[in-house]
Amino acid sequence: FLGARRAAGRASSAAGAMRDPFSRNVLVAGKSKSKTPKHPPSLNRRVNMSKVKLDVVKPWVARRVTELLGIEDDVLVSMIFNVMEMDQIHKDGSVMYGQLLTFLERNTATFMTELWDLLVSAQENAHGVPQAFIDAKEAELTRQKEVAEALRRRQAEAAAAKTTVKREGEREGRKSRWDRDKEDRRGDGDRKERDAKDRDRDGDRDRDRERKRDRSGERREDDRKQRRRSRSRSR
Repeated sequence: FLGARRAAGRASSAAGAMRDPFSRNVLVAGKSKSKTPKHPPSLNRRVNMSKVKLDVVKPWVARRVTELLGIEDDVLVSMIFNVMEMDQIHKDGSVMYGQLLTFLERNTATFMTELWDLLVSAQENAHGVPQAFIDAKEAELTRQKEVAEALRRRQAEAAAAKTTVKREGEREGRKSRWDRDKEDRRGDGDRKERDAKDRDRDGDRDRDRERKRDRSGERREDDRKQRRRSRSRSR
């Protein structure tokens, strides 16, 4: 009798055994209830998935799982998507926390806290987008605007500097032309002065030659007179 009861019990246990679809454990007791793992208090909030824009949240889920695991795990990411979409209303995040605990292990609390904060924020936003995403987008737009403004300022400063250099070059060019004109005028004055001096020297030479001719003529005239007087005495 006892042997029959043991055999029946084993058969019943085998029939009631089932595989947990989200656990790496091979078999769990079908009728036995495992103890619910302790989850962070921040997960004790209701989420209405119909108010959440999942297309915005899914990229964050894939990126964050890769960051926490250090590798890409498309199967785990797909499982998280399925769990989020399985029920329209999640009374809290305890069920998802228990299902992810085997995979994310010590990172489960971090991931679930961040995910649940985003889902709660998204359902409270009229557009179904977490406020953190909106703030990050606004910050990025502000940063891009600041970068563009800084670029415009640098371009304006470069253009102003180029204009200043051009004006200084033109000013230097005008100054150079004025200096050249001044030098030319000075050169013309010097040439005129030299020409005047040359003319003066030529005039002096001409006067000297004229005086010499006059003195030569006077001497010749004196000689003729002297010769005439000499001839008159000899007669």
